[in-house]
Amino acid sequence: MLELSQRTDGAGEILHKMKVSPEDVLLFARADLNAHYDEREIVLAATKDTLLISDGDRVQTYALKDLQNPAIEEKIGTCVFIGEYQGKRKLLATLTNSRKQECRLFAKYLKMQMDTGEITVDEQDFLQEQFCPKCHRRYPDPNRKVCPDCMDKASIVGRFLTLAKKFKGQILLALLAMAITSILGIVSPYLSTSFFYDQVLDIRGKFYGDLLFVVTLMLATQIATILITMVSDIVTAKVSARIIYDLKRTIFDSIRRLSMRFFTGRQTGGLMTQINRDSNAIYWFFVNGFPVFFSSLIQVVTVFILMLTIDVPLAIASLIPLPFYLYAVTRVLKQQRWMNARSYARNRSMNSVLSDSLNGVRVVKAFAREKEETGRFNYYSTQAAEMTRKLTYFHNTRHPSLNLLIYFSTLLVWGVGGWMAMKGQITYGTLMVFISYVGILNGPMFSFVNMSDNFTRCVNGMQRLFEIADASPDVVEAEHPVSMPEIRGDVEFRDVEFSYEKGRKTLEGISFKISAGHRLGIVGHSGAGKSTLANLLIRLYDVDSGGVYIDGVNVKDMAFEDLRRSVSIVSQETYLFAGTVLENIAYANPDASKEEILHAARIAGAHDFIMRLPNGYHTKIGFGHQDLSGGERQRISIARAILKDPKILILDEATAAMDTATERTIQEALERLSENRTTIMIAHRLSTLRNADSLIVIEKGKMPETGTHVELLKQKGIYYRLYQLQLSALKNIGVEE
Repeated sequence: MLELSQRTDGAGEILHKMKVSPEDVLLFARADLNAHYDEREIVLAATKDTLLISDGDRVQTYALKDLQNPAIEEKIGTCVFIGEYQGKRKLLATLTNSRKQECRLFAKYLKMQMDTGEITVDEQDFLQEQFCPKCHRRYPDPNRKVCPDCMDKASIVGRFLTLAKKFKGQILLALLAMAITSILGIVSPYLSTSFFYDQVLDIRGKFYGDLLFVVTLMLATQIATILITMVSDIVTAKVSARIIYDLKRTIFDSIRRLSMRFFTGRQTGGLMTQINRDSNAIYWFFVNGFPVFFSSLIQVVTVFILMLTIDVPLAIASLIPLPFYLYAVTRVLKQQRWMNARSYARNRSMNSVLSDSLNGVRVVKAFAREKEETGRFNYYSTQAAEMTRKLTYFHNTRHPSLNLLIYFSTLLVWGVGGWMAMKGQITYGTLMVFISYVGILNGPMFSFVNMSDNFTRCVNGMQRLFEIADASPDVVEAEHPVSMPEIRGDVEFRDVEFSYEKGRKTLEGISFKISAGHRLGIVGHSGAGKSTLANLLIRLYDVDSGGVYIDGVNVKDMAFEDLRRSVSIVSQETYLFAGTVLENIAYANPDASKEEILHAARIAGAHDFIMRLPNGYHTKIGFGHQDLSGGERQRISIARAILKDPKILILDEATAAMDTATERTIQEALERLSENRTTIMIAHRLSTLRNADSLIVIEKGKMPETGTHVELLKQKGIYYRLYQLQLSALKNIGVEE
């Protein structure tokens, strides 16, 4: 079976539910939308004669002899799997773009099977970045080129353990404590059974009648077990916490040095969740999972050796149910993993609908769609609840059955051992200690198998974190950077080309110059590439070809510190850190005096409103503290830029979201800020660019027009049309230019 799905879990169980043998299936893939475009797992499977499509509730079957031209057809934002069935065009399945590639391959190989009667795998299809080159399975996460089945788990764990080298003394202490605890766990049942019955209660015993001694010994064993376990747990928790701290610090340092391209397409919240979730998975594995596994392993090995020394036939009899138990457990856990994945997917869909409804509550109420949204939520909530019910039912029926299966080993020991005790072959105390040891032997069995799941999650977490740590920045400082402690402010773009994505140019052939102290205005439609120019100037990204120069020096050759100190940006999207107003302004220059901070705030027009805040400059802002308006936040951002005192200033739509009065105030602050500085002004409102020495127009990544305001109007090109549109809009609202 050629599995093309992003997820390979649970394929066998799904096919069994579809009443088709996995051995007969040639192709397997998944779509993700139903006919109503609601998120739903759709399974595609093909045998040599039949195409089967299941939405979980029903299975549709199509004879391949009646099917023609299966293909994936792209729509706006979605795709459809279509074909001609019995001479009529047939919609077979609907899918999002995330499943387009796997379903395209499914259609390709399905057509190959229909045309030739066999499937010949084209290696080129699986040498793409979406597939593992070893097993040809699609990567579970298209953003992580890692196959969980083929990755080298040993090297990943070995690399993680290098972080623990400096704690090897404490780790050895913890392992020794675990080993002693395990041995005491074996001694304790021996004292309370064989030793107690045969040596204390039996008149022939060496310690006959000495009840106080044996009770004291049992108490001492229990106290020692508790104390040593406490030492082991404390040391393990401490070491694990320190290792995870070092790992998080390494990850944060890696993130800090990475380029902006790494964060493109990644959600900040998702990245934070990934780091915290994976770190916690690793931490709890080593705090709870590994100690239990290590102690249980020592106990199982030691107990079985003791059982063999006591009575070989009885020890072997206790192991008879074990192979059947392990086989049943692996089957149950495999099915449980699949059900957990289904439950997670359905809860994710429900949460997505809930998030949409809550975030768009104004739209819902404005269009009176409460009833429809309630129905939509109820559908997904019912699906999630039904899957939770199935999972709970499965857990509550399968696990007791497994426990019953392993309990047969205890029954065998009771039966065989009881018969041997009746025949006088073993003592009653020996039988009781055997029963206790069988309990110790059986107890960890389920945890051993379950350990594989925890270990896999832990290794996957390590792999994801190491991917971040190993990520290489696209923008790196030159090996021998040019030091420029003072710059004049001349800026030049020479035939610059740049793409965020391969094959899709964002900028092409951009060339212009700005003399030191002059102002350049950049205009154009949204998405034309205006802000990209600013990103290239401060090297958030590097150009694909051409060059960006400051005072004749390529920015790629400049020292990062000199470049970032000399250029400052004031954008529409202002970001203020949690802290005081004073700390936010001083962020640009931590060594600035309070007088310099106050001076910057006055120039930015922020001093007056700051003084009206509850604690003035020491007022805390951010979540849970003082809230500021957009104009107030912008003025603090401008004050921060003034304090930096850059030679080159970029104003990127700095007043786009402001009302007229606030815009006028901020424009005055920006006028003062841009004095005697090379200034690049990016704006939609052409009125804000009147004082520019020159203007350039960016259209679809190119620069078709350049000149002064008057020159561009005379050309009657793109700038002229934009100006006329804005002029008409102003006249319509009664404002004359």
